[in-house]
Amino acid sequence: MSRKYSCIAVLLLLFSAGSIAQTESLPLKIKLEQPVNGDSLWLTVTINGYKKPSSLMFTASLKTTHLTDTFFIPVIDSTSLFCFVFPSRINDDLLLNAYFSPGIFSISGQVNDHKKESTIKAILLTDNKKFFNKELVLDQANMFHLPPMVFENKASLVFNYANSPKSKDHPDVTIDGYPFSLNFSDLIFTEEVKRVTEPVNLTQSNATAVNGTTKFVIADTGKYKVLSDVTVTGIKKTNIQKFDETYSSALFNDAGEKIIDCLDNESILSYPDCMMYLQTRVAGLSVNNGHYGDMLVKWHGHEMKVFYIDEIQVDLEQLLGVNPADIAMIKVYPPPFFGANGNGDGGAIAVYTRHGEYRRADTNTNKWLFTVQGYASAVHVLFEKK
Repeated sequence: MSRKYSCIAVLLLLFSAGSIAQTESLPLKIKLEQPVNGDSLWLTVTINGYKKPSSLMFTASLKTTHLTDTFFIPVIDSTSLFCFVFPSRINDDLLLNAYFSPGIFSISGQVNDHKKESTIKAILLTDNKKFFNKELVLDQANMFHLPPMVFENKASLVFNYANSPKSKDHPDVTIDGYPFSLNFSDLIFTEEVKRVTEPVNLTQSNATAVNGTTKFVIADTGKYKVLSDVTVTGIKKTNIQKFDETYSSALFNDAGEKIIDCLDNESILSYPDCMMYLQTRVAGLSVNNGHYGDMLVKWHGHEMKVFYIDEIQVDLEQLLGVNPADIAMIKVYPPPFFGANGNGDGGAIAVYTRHGEYRRADTNTNKWLFTVQGYASAVHVLFEKK
């Protein structure tokens, strides 16, 4: 079989556990190729026959700085090709380890409120705007299970009551994913990648003393120049910069956007909702009652009609219902906002809730809208967000 890219960014695959044979052993072969020139590492994963879809967890570690990048790839086709980009800015040696776990990423959960419903509806929106919509049956303990899925990067997951006439009537849900990092117990591949640099022939004859320090220069037909000292200053990324890089997609990155930091600035906790808070932070933004008692949001005279929670479009009432303690970041977009499918003539507001390490320890994590992490893309840049 010819090698092919495992391009899963535009694909959402559902698997039936009963239709695929169980894996009795680990029939995997992993081969890493490093071209002489370039920073791309090509990884080939080969399966001996079509077995049950599984997952690999890779850890890429720098030997000197001990920086680690952990990511996951699916094992689906008999032969799949992935590309890891080892940035040229990194001069350290690299250690790659791969761990195996049977099964594709899946999500289960529980409805925590007491509304008598036998089903709920799950809507998953991937980074490339592909939808998965499925009605889930609850068991006697109000538990549910989504079919295993494959998608790249991250996705937004929304839960609604299936039989509710109002789309904004949401259940109170907690979710859990499988497999966890701890489920990847079998180390099946390890390899060290050396960062090779071109040797430079230096002699004492082409050296000079500057401020008592000997500096070597590259000989050039007997002539040389003394190179001045270069100071490289690194700027540490703030929490909000790291959060923005991790949880906002390209569609929601706009040159004119105004980012409101609610991670390190807790002044939002003094307000009942995010809109009351925004009026104090965004000049020209106002919230007023319309002719029919509805609420109107205007920015410099333009009416805003497009609102998002974790990049899922919602109405203003849902935006006002977000607990200020759960908000990590707010983005305000001037008109026109091109990510709003033609409805952003008056601009847009996007609220991002706290996830992972940014979640407050003392807040209730039960809700109806989640960001879930998928697999790495077929071309993965190592340490891109480190």
